[in-house]
Amino acid sequence: MGNKLVTFSEEQLEEYQDCTFFGRKEILDVYKKFVNLSPAAVPEIMTRWDCQNFRLSRAEIEGLPELKENPYRRRIITVFSEDGSGEMSFNDFLEMFSVFCERAPKELKAYYAFRIYDYDEDGFLSLSDIAKTLRALCRDSLEEKDRRLIADRVMKECNMDDNGAISFSEFENMVTKSAEFAETFHIRI
Repeated sequence: MGNKLVTFSEEQLEEYQDCTFFGRKEILDVYKKFVNLSPAAVPEIMTRWDCQNFRLSRAEIEGLPELKENPYRRRIITVFSEDGSGEMSFNDFLEMFSVFCERAPKELKAYYAFRIYDYDEDGFLSLSDIAKTLRALCRDSLEEKDRRLIADRVMKECNMDDNGAISFSEFENMVTKSAEFAETFHIRI
């Protein structure tokens, strides 16, 4: 039951190649990862309907080895699940891997990083969002006062219009200048 063959149509594979940063083999590798999360549940033949509507649970997605140790795993899953529930279709799953691949442009990576760090989903990074980001990253290794100090410094450095929140354009301006950003916002297949 666990050795299911990938049975996408040629047209589906071509469409996936057109809308991702992957070739055929990489798409099939991502599909294998999807199947391995719940081998008995994933349909053997992935019709267009299945690719869009069959979903794995948040708990199943959290079992993905590439996300297990990621401090932002819950936010990543929420952001990439189409409805924000944490359940993912194959299309959602493929999009997540495509954004995290080496060939995805920095601007696209910045867009998704911003969404991941925007915990309250209001379109801005507030001090609260930055504090939650730091809490996830550092776990319990920083005291609250140190997190507040870092959050204040980030806000002061990035908030160019001094309105108390970092907009996407301010965030994008900051991260796209960073040589390390694209390298760290990455998952290998």
